[in-house]
Amino acid sequence: LLNTKTEQLDSLDSDIDSLKKELEEFSESDPKREELEQELSEKMRLLKQTKVQVELLELESNKETAFELRKGFFVNLNSDDSRSIKNPENFALKMPSNILPFTGTKNLRSVNLAFVCSPLKQLGILNDVFSPNLDSGEVPSKSHRDTGHLILESLGVSDKQILSEKDISTMNRDLSRIMDSGVLSPRQHLVELGLYDILDQSFNMERFKRVLKFARENRQMKQDRFSKALKSALNGS
Repeated sequence: LLNTKTEQLDSLDSDIDSLKKELEEFSESDPKREELEQELSEKMRLLKQTKVQVELLELESNKETAFELRKGFFVNLNSDDSRSIKNPENFALKMPSNILPFTGTKNLRSVNLAFVCSPLKQLGILNDVFSPNLDSGEVPSKSHRDTGHLILESLGVSDKQILSEKDISTMNRDLSRIMDSGVLSPRQHLVELGLYDILDQSFNMERFKRVLKFARENRQMKQDRFSKALKSALNGS
């Protein structure tokens, strides 16, 4: 639209110049002159109107389309006027509603879900934890949002508002500690902890809640003791 209006502006400028030159050829009493003056007046009115429209469109096109919500997490304004939050892994989630995008349970849980996805994506277990798969660029389903809420709630982190930098740091540390066996890959460690069943490719969310609660309650424990104590707690010893 901006290009179209700019072209109209150029065309009007050219027409006005031509009309002014043409007017010079007629005397004040010539009827043709009055007709040309009216046409010139209308062209100049349109020129003024189009200039205002171009200025507004230029302001609109130059406005900020992205901003950093939390360190490494950017909110982007999409071409369809929806908003997405992109994490440092270039993984983006689209917010369910464009109306007051940072309010309401759906939008807040979608924003906070992006924070949850970041460490899980880094660890390579995002789609082991979330079922069905959570895809970049999509609006997270209610099931996805509920899973994110469960993870945060189990860690004692409130998602009634956008997570603070401190909350994000605490969550990242908890999830990283859980997956750090010192030997196994995060995926292998999920299996060892009885959280992921390779045969039926299912994730035990109830058991994961126990793991998250343990991490929350033992944040001061050293990592070498933490891994052993976690396994003992899960095995009931």
